[in-house]
Amino acid sequence: MGKILVILLFLGAGIGVYQLFKEHKTKQHSERNDWPSRLAPVFENHAASKVLKGKQDGGESSFFQLLYMTYSISKDGYPLVETLTRGATSAGASPIEGPLLASAIVENYKKATELGVFSDPANLLLLEQGRSPLAHTPGWEDEPLGVGFLISPTLGPELRVTLPNMVIMPISIRNAQTDLTPNNASKYYSQWLTCKMISPDTANRIQKKIRQDTLERN
Repeated sequence: MGKILVILLFLGAGIGVYQLFKEHKTKQHSERNDWPSRLAPVFENHAASKVLKGKQDGGESSFFQLLYMTYSISKDGYPLVETLTRGATSAGASPIEGPLLASAIVENYKKATELGVFSDPANLLLLEQGRSPLAHTPGWEDEPLGVGFLISPTLGPELRVTLPNMVIMPISIRNAQTDLTPNNASKYYSQWLTCKMISPDTANRIQKKIRQDTLERN
C-alpha cells in the first residue's frame, strides 16, 4: 500500500510539473505574438475613428492584406479573434467595434478558405500585395475574387471600408450587385450605428432606402 501511495505521489508531482511547463510555454508563445502591432497599420484603413474623419483609401487592398495576415496568424498558432481584435483596437477601434472588425475578417477568411484561395501559393503573394486572388473550388475555378457589399456604398462613403459590410465573392457576382438593401439591412445598420461605425446621415439614408425597397418589394 505504501509503495502505491509513493508512486501516486510521484505521478501527481509529475503531472503538476508538466502542467506548469505547458502553462509557461503557452505564456511564452502568447508573449511572442507581435501580430497585433503588425495588424494595426492595416486596420487603420477600417477603424471608424479614422474612416469617419475622411480616411477611406485602400479599403479593398487592406481587406486582402488582412486575409493574408489572418492566414499567417493561423499558421503561427495564435487565436484569430483575440489577435485580430487586439490589432483593431491598437489601430483605434473602440472596445465594441474591435471584435466586430475581427469577426468580419474571420468570416471572410472562412469564405476565402471555402473558395480554395489558400490552396494556391500564388494567391498568398497576391493577397500580401493587397491584390485580388483567384478561386480554386468546383464551379469557380480560376475565377477572380473581389469585394462585394451587404449594403451599397452609394448610401455612405464609409460603407466602402466598413469591414462588416465587406464580403469576398467572385467578381462576376460582385458586378451583378444592385443597390437593393438586403432583408436584414435594419439589423446591420443599427448595430453599426450603435458602435459608431457609420454616421447618422448614412444611417438615415439606409433607413430611407429600406423603406423604399420594402414598398417596391410589396
